[in-house]
Amino acid sequence: MASIPARTHSCHRRTSCAETARAAELFALVESGELVVRIGARYPLAAAAKAHADIESRATTGKLLLVP
Repeated sequence: MASIPARTHSCHRRTSCAETARAAELFALVESGELVVRIGARYPLAAAAKAHADIESRATTGKLLLVP
């Protein structure tokens, strides 16, 4: 599994430090395997419209990834 880059700079002004800390906790759970993110489908970036249509029609489950 790819590692998540560490954030060493201060919090972005649009994102509170609490949100940044919670996101770090979430990514740590994913990285450790305690939380499994279900990937429902992968679409090439050129098929983004198809992915969006599939979401709207509820033809998918889990998370969808757009792959460049």
